Amino acid sequence: MRQAVLATLAYYDILDFPLKAEEVFNCLIKVNGDDSDKPTPIDIRCALDQLVLEKIISAANGYYFLSDREYLVPLRLKKEKISRRKMVRARRAVRWLAFVPYVEAVFASGSLGLGNCDELSDLDVLVITKHGRIWTARLLITGFLSVFGLRRKPRQKIAPDKICLNHYITDASLTIPFHSIYNAQTYLNLKPLLVCDPGLFAEFQKKNPWIGDFLYHPWQVGYDPAITIRLSRFARAVSAILKIFFPAWLEGRVKRYQIRRITRNPLTSHPVGHVVYDDEQLAFHPDSPEPVILEKYQAKLNELTGA
Repeated sequence: MRQAVLATLAYYDILDFPLKAEEVFNCLIKVNGDDSDKPTPIDIRCALDQLVLEKIISAANGYYFLSDREYLVPLRLKKEKISRRKMVRARRAVRWLAFVPYVEAVFASGSLGLGNCDELSDLDVLVITKHGRIWTARLLITGFLSVFGLRRKPRQKIAPDKICLNHYITDASLTIPFHSIYNAQTYLNLKPLLVCDPGLFAEFQKKNPWIGDFLYHPWQVGYDPAITIRLSRFARAVSAILKIFFPAWLEGRVKRYQIRRITRNPLTSHPVGHVVYDDEQLAFHPDSPEPVILEKYQAKLNELTGA
């Protein structure tokens, strides 16, 4: 229990993000693949209190963090305020995607999903499209957001408040193939921006049981399946009309055009991160922070546990 709590606080310490007791419970990391009985909220509270008494961790204003990191509490409060503003902007931007055919859902991800944005943060999203239309949906989404100046362009290093379209999957390929603590925590903290089918996220959860390999309590936070952001009749009508202009046979042409552009981009062969482009998934993370975060996390954990 001590190791699991310390591991969780250590991971979020790398993100400069102190946790409340219930957040430690929700995000609790399994240590050494432990499959014992799941800890209860009372277990977590007792473990936290004991670690505070031993001065291994500290607490302030209901938040827990590693020793000598008290300044993270006001920093988190500041970032939460920024994140709320950015979430409003993200919802306004994604509202336009209600008119795009083949878009099934859009979720806030990364620092936006966690609520850990700073002023320079862009707005990461996960897009779920109709199966067999992922390339057409990407083209239309990119075009819509570009027209309104809302898309982060590939070569922009810093793009505050711009939508970062770095990950697409389809409603028939909901399984995420990238298994790690980093991705388990990322998908745990998804937040809904646009959802057409109330059962879609429940199906996403079912297709990704691997998150339970890394966390004790997967899917305790994030999207409430009871909350569905439905499309207006006008949006549905526009989407239906646009589908006439983008029939099934066009998917192949759109795919070939985009693959040519992707393969010519030097970032595609970047040695760090991963880039995937096929009919089931489009993932563009050439400079993902995952390797650095996991390396720092392991070093911090070793320091805390004396490994």
